[in-house]
Amino acid sequence: MSARRWHVAGQALTLLRKALCALGAGAFFLACDASVEQPSTPDCAFLAPAAAAPIRIAAVLDGDSVRLGDGKTLRFAGVNTPEMHRQQQPEQPLARQAKRRLEQILQSEQDWYLLSGARRFDHYGRRLGYPVSASGRSPELELLREGLAFLVVKPPYTAHARCFAAAQASARQQRLGVWSAPYWRPLSATSINAGQLGYRRLRGVVTRVDQPGAVYLELDDRLVVKIDRQNLGNFDRWLDGKSWRDLRGRQLQVSGWLFERTLSERGKKLQHKPYMLELATEYDLELE
Repeated sequence: MSARRWHVAGQALTLLRKALCALGAGAFFLACDASVEQPSTPDCAFLAPAAAAPIRIAAVLDGDSVRLGDGKTLRFAGVNTPEMHRQQQPEQPLARQAKRRLEQILQSEQDWYLLSGARRFDHYGRRLGYPVSASGRSPELELLREGLAFLVVKPPYTAHARCFAAAQASARQQRLGVWSAPYWRPLSATSINAGQLGYRRLRGVVTRVDQPGAVYLELDDRLVVKIDRQNLGNFDRWLDGKSWRDLRGRQLQVSGWLFERTLSERGKKLQHKPYMLELATEYDLELE
């Protein structure tokens, strides 16, 4: 069945679920919640529009980046995969498997296109976008389904977030790839150190909440999770009417790029926390 037909079937199932819940059947075999609408199956159809730019892939660098025919590097916008060995950093578990799987996917199709958003380059100067084949194949979707990648959702690249999130949730439930590897288990915020920088999954208890404009969540008095003011609206559904301050005392799990802060003397005196992770959307944040 095609992805679009799955979407139609999902919509029909949702309508049936609502009808049965309205009749009271939910008490017996359906999870009916009047306050939370059950989501339909995400539309995972990837069709390259006429305006999409054709690309030629010359080499695979790792599981989420390739070298294009023009010599530029393309960084996939929707996923992050384990890192290959670089400089002083050792190879991360499953990095080689992710790279090999991406090579297989790319070699299986002849024509590839790039779906780009308003932000066409990252801060390293690499091109950004979603690669998609002429037949509608998405390498990012397949890597997520197989547990060889982590979901990344950063504006303006949010178009396929629900589809990608569903694929990741399926792999996580089946404990595929990174979801069963000890290395990729969430680290406690109390134990992080300078040797653990980069993409990480972290957990900790919210000990302080500040909202001078942006939101700052302190986890275990060691890690600061920052949400910029312009991204706060991306968390409205996740908060569901609650306040950020209601999170105090709750345990959170966050995902993203951990970095060490450069603290001024004043910052040190004020006991600012040494590590920070920035979030842009709800997909990197969950309550435990």
